[in-house]
Amino acid sequence: MTFPYLTILHLGKNNISTLPRDAFKNLPNLRTLRLYENKISDLPEGIFDNLPHLTELGLAGNRIKTLPADVLLKNTQLQKLSLENNLISELPLDFFSNLNKIRDLKLNSNKLSTFPLRLFGEMPNLKILDLKDNVLTTVPSQIFSNLTALKKLTLSSNQIVSLPSDAFTGLNLLADLYLRGNNLTSLNKDIFSVLPNLRVLNLQKNNLQNIPDGIFDSLSKLSSVYLDENPWVCDCHLHYLLKWIQRNRSKLKSSSKVLCTSPEELKGQKLLSIQHKRQA
Repeated sequence: MTFPYLTILHLGKNNISTLPRDAFKNLPNLRTLRLYENKISDLPEGIFDNLPHLTELGLAGNRIKTLPADVLLKNTQLQKLSLENNLISELPLDFFSNLNKIRDLKLNSNKLSTFPLRLFGEMPNLKILDLKDNVLTTVPSQIFSNLTALKKLTLSSNQIVSLPSDAFTGLNLLADLYLRGNNLTSLNKDIFSVLPNLRVLNLQKNNLQNIPDGIFDSLSKLSSVYLDENPWVCDCHLHYLLKWIQRNRSKLKSSSKVLCTSPEELKGQKLLSIQHKRQA
C-alpha cells in the first residue's frame, strides 16, 4: 500500500534496532523522517532511495558506526541532516557531495578522528556545520573551501593540536567559529585573515601561551573573543595581545578568567589589568 499524502513520519524515541531496506518504499512524498534516539546500528544500502523529496532526516542518538557510501545518493533535496550522538568513526569519500541544498549538518558527538580529503562537494546553502565532541586532531587543508555560505562552524571539544594555515579558506561568510576545548598550542598569523565576516571567535580551554602579532587586525567585524582557560605567558611575546585587549576591552568576553600563568610574579593576574612595559 502506498501513502502518497504522508509528508512527516516521526519514529523517534522507540526501540528500533533494525530497518528493512524497503521500510520507506511506499512513502513517495515524505519530506521529514525522524528516527532519532533509537538503537539503529546499521543502515541498509538503498533504504532512502524511494524518498526523493526528503528535506529533513534525523538519525541522532543511535548506534550507527558506519555509513554506506551511497545511502544518501538520491536524497538531493535534503536540507537538514542530523547524525549526532552516534558511533561514526569515518565518513566515505564524497559522502556529502550531492547534497547541494543542505543547510544544517550535525556530526557532533561521534568518533571522527579524520576526514577523507574529499568530503564536502559544492554545498552553496550550508549555513551550520557542527563537528564538536569528536576526536579530531587536525583538519585537512581547505577541507571547507566549498562551503561558501557557511555561517557557523563548531569544532569544539576535539583533540586538535594544530591547524593548517588554509584550514578556513573559502569561508568568506563565516560569522561564528568555535574552537573551545582543544589542544591548540599555536596559531598561524594569517589563519583568520580569510574570514572577513567573523564576529565570534571562541578559543577557550586550549594550550595557547601567546598568539602571533596582528592575528586579529583584519577582523573588522569581530565582536566577541573568548580566550580564558589558556596558559598565557605574560612576557614580551604577549605585547600584541595585551595592546589589542586594551583597545578592545568590550570584545574580550569572560575577561576576569583570562589570566597569566607565568612568569611567577604575574601568575594569576588578569591580562586586562597588566600594563605592558616596552623593553628597550
